[in-house]
Amino acid sequence: MLKSLYALSMVIMDKHVIFEGLKLYKRADMMGATFYCDFTYGGRQLRRSMRTTLLPVAIQRAVDLYNRFQAGEGDRAAERVVRKPSFATAAKSFLQSVESHSDYANKETVVRRFFVPFFGDELGRTIDAVTQNDIAAYLEWRRTYHSRPRQSEQVAYDRNGKRILAKRQTYGEPAGKTLNRENIALRQLLDHAATKGWLKKADVPTVPAMKQKKNRREAISPTDYERMISVAQERVQNAPDERQRYQRTVLRDFIIVVRHTGLRPHEAFALTWADVRITDRVLRVRGGKTGRRDVALIDDDVVEHLRAIRKRHTEAQLGKLDPSTAIFAGFDGTPTGSVKKSFENLILACGFGHAVAEDYCPYSLRHLFATDMVGRGCVDGVLAKLMGTSRRMLDHFYDQSTVEMARRWVEERERAGRHLRRPGGEDELKLLDPDLDDRRLVLGKDGIIRVQAA
Repeated sequence: MLKSLYALSMVIMDKHVIFEGLKLYKRADMMGATFYCDFTYGGRQLRRSMRTTLLPVAIQRAVDLYNRFQAGEGDRAAERVVRKPSFATAAKSFLQSVESHSDYANKETVVRRFFVPFFGDELGRTIDAVTQNDIAAYLEWRRTYHSRPRQSEQVAYDRNGKRILAKRQTYGEPAGKTLNRENIALRQLLDHAATKGWLKKADVPTVPAMKQKKNRREAISPTDYERMISVAQERVQNAPDERQRYQRTVLRDFIIVVRHTGLRPHEAFALTWADVRITDRVLRVRGGKTGRRDVALIDDDVVEHLRAIRKRHTEAQLGKLDPSTAIFAGFDGTPTGSVKKSFENLILACGFGHAVAEDYCPYSLRHLFATDMVGRGCVDGVLAKLMGTSRRMLDHFYDQSTVEMARRWVEERERAGRHLRRPGGEDELKLLDPDLDDRRLVLGKDGIIRVQAA
């Protein structure tokens, strides 16, 4: 007997006394690191698995089990301890509940890449065991996610059956705006667990909002845009091989279309020929940030360029164009997902002699479109609908009227014979053209200048 007790003591590797008569322990001879509880009831020694590796959860379950026995529930005390689903199971249930949402792809990505690996794999949490401290630990883990050392600085991918090694893409610390967007999904996941009864609403941890900077991307100036198109064309002609020539052609196409439509980059990449009605000068955005919308093809440049792209694609498909073909298809025919690197190379090739160009990115083309449309007198409400944004966002981020645009506006009016002088009143601009001397320009509250009778 003494020998068997000694042997048992040798396999107990972690012991906790909750109070006299109730103990928790782990056994080294059992698979995993599950906690067991031990207590005496009715002259019998009882042992039960707590079905968890987490000490706080095990203590709560052991106390609940002990109290049920003391309440005289007898054999009911031997009933199975109710196990809440793992974090990964709860996450899967959440994704199924939002499968019809327009932003499902974004939610699925953050759940798969960040939430499950941290809360499920690293912490081993069941959904009811997630604490406020876990949320804080996750936010710190997410901030440093891309700065942690990798096993290799290279990444392998398949190209036409060949294994290619490329330098792994590097990222900086995510912006507060990015974290806030991801954390919306985390809050929704926890609320989903509460709705399912896996988590008490009072116990749902708070996911704090992160501070974010108002990083307004630079709008490309009209002069720089013209140089970009010129250099892009030169790079197409001087490409060393067919693949690079094709890729540089797609980049040039992308720049022209986005500059004249104001599309977000991911909206442009999702376009197919089924979304474009060139005759009606309209294209439809289906997977936009604010849902589906129609965008007017205002300028002849973009219409003619879309015709040229369609002609190339039609010829490549032997005269019969498949409407599902991506407008910005890659060399292998699949939709292009990013032009970030090729865009950066083009900016370097342009050799802009000013610091502003360092902040140019594909989004800068969208900002140029907005600034240009405001300068041409487009009403804010109409422009906001065209771009799938709000008037407030236009005012804070997109409209970047520049000195160069103001100078061009004056030059265009002078070419039209409308010479301006200092206004007679705060809201009045008088015309000196003899043929229009009895009229004036009035600046309205909406920012639009209108001609009115004197």
